[in-house]
Amino acid sequence: MKIALLFFIITLSAPVFAFDLIKDGKPNATVIISNDMTAPEVNAANEFIEYIGKITSVTLKISTTPTRENNIYFGQTQKVKDLTKYDFSTLGVDGIYIKSGKDYLIFSGDRPRGTLYAVYTFLEDNLGCCFYSPTEEYIPKKDNINLDNINIIYTPPFEIRESYFRINLNRKDYKFFVKNKLNGFSNIIPEEWGDHAKVIGWAHTIPQLIPVSKYGKEHPEWFALVNGKRDVYDTSEPYSKVANICFSNKEVIDELTKVVLEKIGDDHSKVIITVSQPGELDETDRRCHCEDCLKLYDRYGNSGAFLTVVNHVAKEAKKKNPNAYIDTFAYKWTRQAPKNIKPEDNVIVFLCGIECDFATPIDSETNKDYYKDFQDWKKLTDNIYIWDYAVNYLNSHPLFPNFHILQDNIKIYANNNIKAIMAEGDDYNYDTALISLKAYLIDKLLWNPNADVDKLTKQYLDLYFGPAGEDVYNYLNIITKAVQREKIYLKCFNKGNTFLNEKDYMDAFTALYNGYMKVKDNDTYTDRLYVQIFSLQFSVWQAPEEVQEKVKNTGILDPYETKEKFLEMYIPFSISHKNAYGQYGIHINNSELYKY
Repeated sequence: MKIALLFFIITLSAPVFAFDLIKDGKPNATVIISNDMTAPEVNAANEFIEYIGKITSVTLKISTTPTRENNIYFGQTQKVKDLTKYDFSTLGVDGIYIKSGKDYLIFSGDRPRGTLYAVYTFLEDNLGCCFYSPTEEYIPKKDNINLDNINIIYTPPFEIRESYFRINLNRKDYKFFVKNKLNGFSNIIPEEWGDHAKVIGWAHTIPQLIPVSKYGKEHPEWFALVNGKRDVYDTSEPYSKVANICFSNKEVIDELTKVVLEKIGDDHSKVIITVSQPGELDETDRRCHCEDCLKLYDRYGNSGAFLTVVNHVAKEAKKKNPNAYIDTFAYKWTRQAPKNIKPEDNVIVFLCGIECDFATPIDSETNKDYYKDFQDWKKLTDNIYIWDYAVNYLNSHPLFPNFHILQDNIKIYANNNIKAIMAEGDDYNYDTALISLKAYLIDKLLWNPNADVDKLTKQYLDLYFGPAGEDVYNYLNIITKAVQREKIYLKCFNKGNTFLNEKDYMDAFTALYNGYMKVKDNDTYTDRLYVQIFSLQFSVWQAPEEVQEKVKNTGILDPYETKEKFLEMYIPFSISHKNAYGQYGIHINNSELYKY
């Protein structure tokens, strides 16, 4: 589906109906609850009642039968189908349907989640609510809610929208995930609130499915031949050194298939199981180098050799369960599309662009190799999921300036009919480096790639930082313009923002300090601003020494004008502020960024 056609809104040809939901501070409509509503649809109705109450201080009436006045219906009930004459089977995964008439208002959508999404969309787009954190939201106040014609049919481009950030991973905050229309593997949501996509296994699963500790002693020939020896490591070895299997050994492939089939179970419900390569093997070329595997590489390529294994498992899985899918990685040494072989129709390819330049879109010159691989895989299969990378995994403290390319990339994937995106962010920190803003923008773009990012950014910053929001917005733009100016190849594993010069630092600090002066009497806003100021100071001590000295000599770092003083302050602060610090180490040495 092309994103230019995402919204289908009818307003011109329909008769004009005004629908007074709340009039002069009194209810003017009734919520209709019927026994053919699902649990998520009932929850959608309750959420609607609750938020209308928050907005107007009015409690809507509830009835089990339609009244003579305005009625509000929820879900795919028989009454809704009779009123709309709409074929909901055409709506698409997670699609929403909102329609008003002379005496009715309907919130419906694809089951199980669509009606919930319809309600939250209405609250945001029509009434001005904003759900910007699990504990905080903006609710406007109104005495009247008068609605003109509403006729919206919308299906999001991505069937699975996963935002893997700390703010989206706490199970108790599942309502926040639903409000932001997430349904990913790690965005855990109860069934009565719409549920979420599920997968058996995660990421690099071969070492878990065929562990060396279980099979290595009796069957060393099942594992990769590297430098003349079978790659059988003790379980005490680091995760990055876990062994790969031999792709041409029939016995290990049969055992792998047996293990996967056991995990599928006996029913025929849809199930996705991950069968994916170990991580980091490309650094030492620890693929199997036996004679038969070398022939596979020559005939099919690296990814194709592994795909022969995955395809075999997928064929057998489909025999047991026609709705069983096997997902696998196109990652590092398997990222290039194979030759002379295609994925089975129940194989999902998770394409991973971990090597990309995150300062430019994926279709830019600097990312041409990745983009070519993307296009080549598309020629082979429609079952492509994207594993995206959104932060600096080596050091989460300095701001990672990829905000400006988020929309470009998501639009490209939407226009290429990608079915799912897993945006891997920072799962340890809440606030440092404006990470909660980044999560918020990604959430919104996964639902609607055409969203107004600048408007969303300003709205979020104004709500989160109060009067300092404009200054934080200026700070973000200063860092973004610097990475664009210097044409840095921005890797998602780097030790610092060495593209910033002393003027960039002066301008950035000035912006944040201006914001501080506006909110210094508000503890909540100042606490949030301190996190960003210290994030910027952290970046200074990773800059080249000559830049450090110039910034230090300006006096703008006072009283933390040395690395030692800064760390003496920062480490206790970061440990005591869950929003500022994660597990990543304190790297002060120079960056490994490269110019192109």
